Amino acid sequence: LQNASPDMVSSQGTAINEALNLAKTYYNNDEQTNRFLIIISDGEDHQEETKQVAQNMSEEGVKVYTIGVGTEKGGPIPIKVSGSLVGYKKHKGETVVTRRKAEVLEEIANAAGGRYIDGNKTEKPVDFIENLIANAQKNEFEMAIRSVCEPIFAKPLKDIYGYQA
Repeated sequence: LQNASPDMVSSQGTAINEALNLAKTYYNNDEQTNRFLIIISDGEDHQEETKQVAQNMSEEGVKVYTIGVGTEKGGPIPIKVSGSLVGYKKHKGETVVTRRKAEVLEEIANAAGGRYIDGNKTEKPVDFIENLIANAQKNEFEMAIRSVCEPIFAKPLKDIYGYQA
């Protein structure tokens, strides 16, 4: 997570419904019992249909949990290189200021049968995710192990003495 940054994505800006639509492609197996998605975002969603997409996910059995980061007051997006601040994100020469929109994230989580968590209190979302995973229904997988017993001495003995195992 220390290496995560906004520069890791090809297009900047928040497009939660695109993330939701992409995530839907991962829940295409009817045998999957734990269908949940965790979104960490500032909530500055710039698309109107996000709530509907989240509701559609809920109808498909996927719960969406949102974790809000940032402050309502807002602040610039730092650019760091090797952990050192080198400046702030700019768009068309202006410093980009991001603000947390908790109400947007709450609406998305509610529409998708999930829950919103304030991500600024680090312990709370970590505990929530740990509990969510710990209490998730577990599937048992069978693994067949095929043992092939073959005398390891047979080949060298055959090669040396003409022995047949």
